[in-house]
Amino acid sequence: MSIDGNLFTCRIASIESKIEKWHRGPTIIDTITLSSLIGLADGSIRKRRHAVLSSPGDPVQRLVCAIVPGSYSRPHRFAVQQSIAVLRGDAWFITWNTSGEPLRPRRLFAGDVVDLLAPAPFHSIVVNEPTVILETLVGPYPTPDTRRENLDGWPEELDAGACGPQGALHAISLAVRSLRAAADAEAARRT
Repeated sequence: MSIDGNLFTCRIASIESKIEKWHRGPTIIDTITLSSLIGLADGSIRKRRHAVLSSPGDPVQRLVCAIVPGSYSRPHRFAVQQSIAVLRGDAWFITWNTSGEPLRPRRLFAGDVVDLLAPAPFHSIVVNEPTVILETLVGPYPTPDTRRENLDGWPEELDAGACGPQGALHAISLAVRSLRAAADAEAARRT
C-alpha cells in the first residue's frame, strides 16, 4: 500500500458528526479525516471508532479504526489472514498464547505493518497516543461469531470494568512481566 502525503484513496463512510452515509467511488482519507475519527473515538465509551470501507460480501474486508488511550481490546484472533497498518500514532501490538500469556509485544509506529497468517495468533492493541490503523481481513464477513475468537478469561469489551485504563494497563503489565521473565531467562542461560 502506498500512502503519499498522508493521503490514500478508498471507499469510506462519510464522517460528519457520525459515520452514517455510504459513498460509492474513491474518497480521500486525509489528515483531517483521521483527526475527525480520533475525535469521535475520544468521545465514545470504547475509545475507538471504525470507518468500514467494505460491505460484508466483499472478498477483502477493510476498515480504518481510530483508537485513543484508555481503549481496551480483548485478546482475539480471526480464522482468516489479517493485516494491520499503522497510519498514525504509537501502539503496542501484543500476541498471546492460548493460556493468556503474552508472547511477543511489539511497538508499532506510523508506517509499520503487521501481517497475520491464518490461523492468526491471539492479539490485542494498546495505544500510547491517539492511533489510527487500517485493518484488512480476507472476506466475506458473515458474522463476528463465526470469524472472531476471543481469548477466554478476559472481560468483554463492553463490560463497564473493561473499558478505560484498567484493561489496557492489565495487558501492558502482563506483557512487561513476560518480557522481563524472558530477558532474565536469557541472561541466566548465558551464564
